[in-house]
Amino acid sequence: MGQMYFPGEGQNDNEEYEIAWGRVFFAIVLAALVGYGIYWLVTSCSSSTEDEVAVEEVVLEEPEEEIAEEEIIEEVEETIPSFNFEAYRYYRSSEDAEIELKADFPTCESIVADSVRQYIHEVFGGQYRCSYEDAQDILNYYGDKEFRDYEKEHQEAVENIESNDDDEDDEETYMVSAYKSWTYFKVDCIENRFVTYKVESYFWTGGIHELGGENGVTFNRMNGKRVNYSYFTNLESRSFKRIIKEGLKRYFQNNDWAASDDEELKECLLNVENVNDIPLPSAEPYFTPKGVCFKYCSYEIASYAAGFPSFVLPYDEARQYMTQEALDLLTKNTR
Repeated sequence: MGQMYFPGEGQNDNEEYEIAWGRVFFAIVLAALVGYGIYWLVTSCSSSTEDEVAVEEVVLEEPEEEIAEEEIIEEVEETIPSFNFEAYRYYRSSEDAEIELKADFPTCESIVADSVRQYIHEVFGGQYRCSYEDAQDILNYYGDKEFRDYEKEHQEAVENIESNDDDEDDEETYMVSAYKSWTYFKVDCIENRFVTYKVESYFWTGGIHELGGENGVTFNRMNGKRVNYSYFTNLESRSFKRIIKEGLKRYFQNNDWAASDDEELKECLLNVENVNDIPLPSAEPYFTPKGVCFKYCSYEIASYAAGFPSFVLPYDEARQYMTQEALDLLTKNTR
């Protein structure tokens, strides 16, 4: 029997075929559109993200620079405390004694100000036990005490002279004038990282001339420490011994003493056998605006007439003999 065909069977097959291909074509177009859409979104997001990241990086960099600058300013302000001072004076005199004290007292509150106040107390005797804040009261305390001591000593000296039986001519009895003492503690220079004071102290209790001395002391403004020989190194080296010798030659020549060569320099000195091995000053060196000052006391290496032999070593020459702690004091902070 042949295959049977029902009415409309071939027509349905063609319609179904066309519908299937239409669906396939639609799916292909839709997939292409979706794919393109995804590609567009991905590329757009990537470009937008890079732009946003770049903007964020720029925005983040500016605050970091500002913060860093603020931190530097704060650090400078913290490590370099302000230093202000006010001058005070004490003076009192009588027929027996004359006393004068002058001091530049710090008016600020900082570690270096405390160190300066403490040093002033040491210079004046270190016996004051009340508040360190009242500068005039401090000078009055030390001045009155010294005045009473000098007045008493002078009165006793006069009594001894008047009662001296060995003096055959009363009219020639030597009557000493009032005993005198004066001490000055004055600011010499205030630099970025250090402050230097000059100290002058003299007294006269009879005799040919007054006695005393003058020197300087430098304070580290960051920690209040006083500059001393520990801030230096190799000061016993031959090169530095030569610096001492040449510095003293200049000092004596500037004061009209003949000291152009080693033999003449030796004639200016006392108890120095070898001008190539002159000892360091007993007083600590101190900083000045121009360099490091090394100063000898009266009678230390020369006669009273020679004054206080000294020399200033410029900082560019002194650096090779300075420790890092000393070099830090020469640093200039800038904002």
